[in-house]
Amino acid sequence: MYLNNLILKNFRNCITTEIVLSPKYNIFFGENGAGKTNILEAVSVISGIKSFRGSSDDEMIQRGKYFYYCRGEILEEREILEIAYSVGGNTKKKKVKINNKEIDKFSDYFGRFLTVIISPDDINLIKGSPEIKRKYFDSYIAKINRSYTESLLKFRKALTNRTIIIKKIRDGYFSEKKHLDVWNYIFAEEASKIISHRNFFIFVLNEYFSEIFHRISGTQYSPQIKYLNSLSLEDKEDILKKLENNYNKEIILGVTLQGPQRDNFIFSDKNGDDCIPFFSQGQKRAVALALKCSEIIHIEKNFDKKPVVLVDDIFSELDEKRRKNVFDMFKNNYQVLFTTVNPENIVSTGFDNCALFNIIEGKVEMV
Repeated sequence: MYLNNLILKNFRNCITTEIVLSPKYNIFFGENGAGKTNILEAVSVISGIKSFRGSSDDEMIQRGKYFYYCRGEILEEREILEIAYSVGGNTKKKKVKINNKEIDKFSDYFGRFLTVIISPDDINLIKGSPEIKRKYFDSYIAKINRSYTESLLKFRKALTNRTIIIKKIRDGYFSEKKHLDVWNYIFAEEASKIISHRNFFIFVLNEYFSEIFHRISGTQYSPQIKYLNSLSLEDKEDILKKLENNYNKEIILGVTLQGPQRDNFIFSDKNGDDCIPFFSQGQKRAVALALKCSEIIHIEKNFDKKPVVLVDDIFSELDEKRRKNVFDMFKNNYQVLFTTVNPENIVSTGFDNCALFNIIEGKVEMV
């Protein structure tokens, strides 16, 4: 799988841009602020409908314009994927097309074009809040498992509605618990599925994570990814009982106390304890890189597809040894899109026959 052709209109600082990419290595270089990362962001939008930066659709429209458009031609899969977003008056519209046919369910889109982004911000996946970690793992699992996407949507709806009813019971609008029962059932059913998916996913991912951490860091010891389930349960009926037991506390506090929305992921030592607070900045960087490289290998091994790898200017974050260890995993295996201020940093590590693109104030010029 590789991205052959990329067309952008009014996306960030790109007015109209068409790029024909190499199936191997592509380097986008230019001064800071020129718009290099915007290219990777557009590819991430085509891949997963949203920005890897967490930006809103409104933020991605070029200033003074009312729409953006992204189109990618995916070879091997022989698909053309299109994302368009427009704003007019009080109306906002987002359209998604596959081979010129508009689709209604975004879940039908996920998994068609898989990408993995490696960026300096990945350090937040290691030392950031549980919410940041949940968003990452949920996004990752969702793009390779459509049923997980559907369970997440149903669960979030149930969570929202049961929390609303809890607050209404607390405030005296409802006096009967039956108003909560239907949402409790859906909550428990979908929570059970989400927890099961997360447990299995982390079990499989750890196989790759340990090996890759060794290769990147050069050390024998490797932490393990550990999923912390706030319910400590997976069975639907057991979750329903836990909700029943929590009922009085939740009414007093007006919140849903436990569930997948409060789970966490940590990187644990041999005793099962979080080891990140005791790691150096370099070790944390190695964990972040191992996590993203594990994602690449996991996709390839389990789905018989090679994701496109997006590498956003990580050179200042890595020492020479780790940079070489990471780049050795990409060579001759994947289509890679790099951004950098100095392309020599990449070429000098052994990446031959790179396609070079100079970015100057949003304009892309092939060198």
